[in-house]
Amino acid sequence: MSEKLTIKCAGCDKTQPLRPRKVERYGGYSCRACGFTAPTPPDGSVIYTVVHAAGGFRGDRMQVADPETQAALQRARALRDAALKRLGELN
Repeated sequence: MSEKLTIKCAGCDKTQPLRPRKVERYGGYSCRACGFTAPTPPDGSVIYTVVHAAGGFRGDRMQVADPETQAALQRARALRDAALKRLGELN
């Protein structure tokens, strides 16, 4: 039988033993039950979250955004700001 890894939730310290092949490598893991959210990334970085990266835990990885992702983020922020402005005008 293969040796198991113990994955720990970053929010509540819940653990889950898993075979290595069931674990994708990420910077941190959370169980979703405790409500833990990854910290806000610094400007120019993004957080990628994958559900079931390690058994029932989700995995979070922070990395520098490539130019295409940065452009997409700028477009999304512009849409968000326009929608919030429009909502403000309606109220």
